[in-house]
Amino acid sequence: MSGIHLVLLATGLIGMFPLFAILWKRSRFLKLMKNGIPTNARIYEKRRAIKSGYELVYYSYYGLDGKVHSNTIVANPGKYRKNEVIEIRMDPINFRKSAVPGPTYSFWIIGFGVLIALFVWGMVYKLVEMVGETTIRFNA
Repeated sequence: MSGIHLVLLATGLIGMFPLFAILWKRSRFLKLMKNGIPTNARIYEKRRAIKSGYELVYYSYYGLDGKVHSNTIVANPGKYRKNEVIEIRMDPINFRKSAVPGPTYSFWIIGFGVLIALFVWGMVYKLVEMVGETTIRFNA
């Protein structure tokens, strides 16, 4: 295996990164939904996301350590109101981590990650075919 083949292999692995990131975040979310401690949180601020149809919703809650923690979710406009109390799931070990139950990390996002990975690996395969057994030298 020559150096160019190693570069192409590394490119293919980098192309898998978005899919790995999506699956890792989804598994963290599902673990938090399963093992998280249910608690109430109060929405203290809402902002319209720039040039998009979503709102950034900021909420705060008390952890088991007695401190106030805050977090943010992205939601459809009008779904939450200021000073509304919502139920969240808090990580039992790290109280700063929390998640709001609901549909997230759906299968179309996973499908998009798979499409990116397949596209990159298809291009890497075509490049390997083009390179073949030729030797590429760089003159300094």
